[in-house]
Amino acid sequence: MRDRLARILRSDRWRIVLVCLAFNASVLAGIALRNPEYLGDYRLNESPDARHYVQLGRNLLLEGHYSRMDGPPFSPDFLRTPIYPVLAGALDIVAGPIAIYLAQVLVQVALALVLYRLARLYFGRRIALCVGLLAATDLMTAVYNFSALTEPLYTAITVFALALLLPRILPPADAEPATGAGGYLAAGTLLALATLTRPAGLYLPAVLALVTAWFLWRRLGTRPAIRAVCLLLLPSVLLVGGWIARNRALFGVAKVSSVDVVGTVYMAGAGAYQLHHGISRPEAQRRIAAELDLPSLLEAQNPWLSELSMQEIDARLAAAAPVVLGRYPGDLIASSLLGLAKGSVSHNVRNLASLHDRSWTAPRIGSLARFQRAAFGRLLDNHPALVAAFLWQVAHALVTLGLAICGLWCLARRPDSRPLAAVLLLTIAYFGAGMALFGIDAYYRARMPMLPYLFLLAGFAVERLAALRTRRPSQA
Repeated sequence: MRDRLARILRSDRWRIVLVCLAFNASVLAGIALRNPEYLGDYRLNESPDARHYVQLGRNLLLEGHYSRMDGPPFSPDFLRTPIYPVLAGALDIVAGPIAIYLAQVLVQVALALVLYRLARLYFGRRIALCVGLLAATDLMTAVYNFSALTEPLYTAITVFALALLLPRILPPADAEPATGAGGYLAAGTLLALATLTRPAGLYLPAVLALVTAWFLWRRLGTRPAIRAVCLLLLPSVLLVGGWIARNRALFGVAKVSSVDVVGTVYMAGAGAYQLHHGISRPEAQRRIAAELDLPSLLEAQNPWLSELSMQEIDARLAAAAPVVLGRYPGDLIASSLLGLAKGSVSHNVRNLASLHDRSWTAPRIGSLARFQRAAFGRLLDNHPALVAAFLWQVAHALVTLGLAICGLWCLARRPDSRPLAAVLLLTIAYFGAGMALFGIDAYYRARMPMLPYLFLLAGFAVERLAALRTRRPSQA
């Protein structure tokens, strides 16, 4: 027994699994001790999005209606895509919300192991262990796992797809190139499911199809490249196309969701208004609606509250989007850059405090960075466990980001690894653009999809820095 335990502790994969489970167990233990009711009722989640996802799934499975409404007439939903609600609703029906949260813990464990495998394939064991541990020690994700929200599942699915695709388009130097149609079809299926989990992924299959076409064309020629791209995009055409056809039939709008126009006008556009007028986001959203005679954000997301049809709401918002974005272009750029900066270091300790039935006094990271005494006082007014969680999350985010930048530079310097660096950078840029659309109020939720790729780059940087340190001074 002792020998078996020793072998487990010497295994990289088991180390990653145990560390990841330990971080999640610390969050779960606090909930179980101080707020056990939360684990038995999804309606106690403070996020309306989380409540709506579960409600959608329950209504579909129990009532036969894909609707967020609590009762008849069960107006059909256009805002949310179906994969996550169906899974969350089914788990809640079978075993309550705790089943959702535990499933998301397992998803984080699986994600860390897939990142380990991917990093080992390209970089070797030591870097792979660093990457896996960075993913396992991400306390922000561990806290997020205990809300019924899409990001953990969406992030994992996209990484699983890339783990299938990368060895086919960029074979590791010491491995045989992966062949066969099944890998491209499986990767494409995962990307289609990711889009139907979170509409933010709508254009990712196209981006990765272009990447696939470019690298396969250079290595194998035109016909294999075209064949692979067709296999990669076929699931999106069938699955995502089927959902678009459903929306066209029900609402007269051939789109995956209303998220795109709503986000453009009432997130990105509102950020520019916030900076230009010095007002809050809700006030900016109300001002946009009044100036351009648009349905409010609440009506756009819940069309049954409006006298307009979903088709009319979407048309008005689509027409208003270029006007809103072009009104204060300088403020729009500044808002997006501020959103990227804030979202890159944002934390969810307030959510952790709520889960553990404690209060949280925000110290404000900007004030801490300026070494304001009042900010440190506000921080120390909180429970020590929350202070520790705050320091860990912010340090983890800053260290990951700094190391990722270093890792990207190191990869880009080596001709043999530049293609991989380009793919990782392009993927990060795609999700970074989504974070920028949140505007000045971007937060940790927008950062989650890009974290795995930052972990890959950061893990590579750790090994490079360690190697540099062990060289003789003359060699360094």
